[in-house]
Amino acid sequence: MFLKILSTNASWSGGRLSISFSVIPEDDTAHLNLITGGIFQDDIRAKFYIQDDKKIPATLFVGRQEHNSMGAMLPSEMSYIRANLNDCSEIWLIWRLADDELRDFHSLILAGLKPRTATVSFISNDYLHYGWEPDGSGMTWNNEKFPSVQIERVEFQFDLKEPALGLSPPISPSGEIIRGMAAIELGIRNLSWGVWLIAALLLGLAVKLGWF
Repeated sequence: MFLKILSTNASWSGGRLSISFSVIPEDDTAHLNLITGGIFQDDIRAKFYIQDDKKIPATLFVGRQEHNSMGAMLPSEMSYIRANLNDCSEIWLIWRLADDELRDFHSLILAGLKPRTATVSFISNDYLHYGWEPDGSGMTWNNEKFPSVQIERVEFQFDLKEPALGLSPPISPSGEIIRGMAAIELGIRNLSWGVWLIAALLLGLAVKLGWF
């Protein structure tokens, strides 16, 4: 599953940083039809087929590995979250990392590297089936019978140009600071040459006029 990341969300809770991403299909023709009636698709496709009322949002979470009450490790998975009285139905993709890997990932985000896309691979594709489209753009998920599908891995592609979360990446001494200092130094050097040039002209004029 190829996803485009729309926004990055961060929050602190209990001294722990939580990162999540609002996502849509990377290709505007791609869509995932849920047996329960929702369709995971972008705005362009939903408007074209007049399916705004069927559009279902998705969020990709990156969290730490955890265990359930029986001591078993919780899997990384894509889950269908059924609507309640206050919220609409949605898809959650939860990618769980070991603590050291999670720290590295958080460091990338806090350094200002913005994930642009994510590729999600599933342990088994038996729960997702291609539709009639010959280009493979459509898939169907029997989320009623299989409300969760285990994720094998998630690969992020980062945009190195734009800072994420409104945080500017740290400026290295070889970056803008040095460029700014070089500009100041060049200005002082030019000013010094200007002063010496004026002094030389005045001295020559004084000698010519016999002041010395």
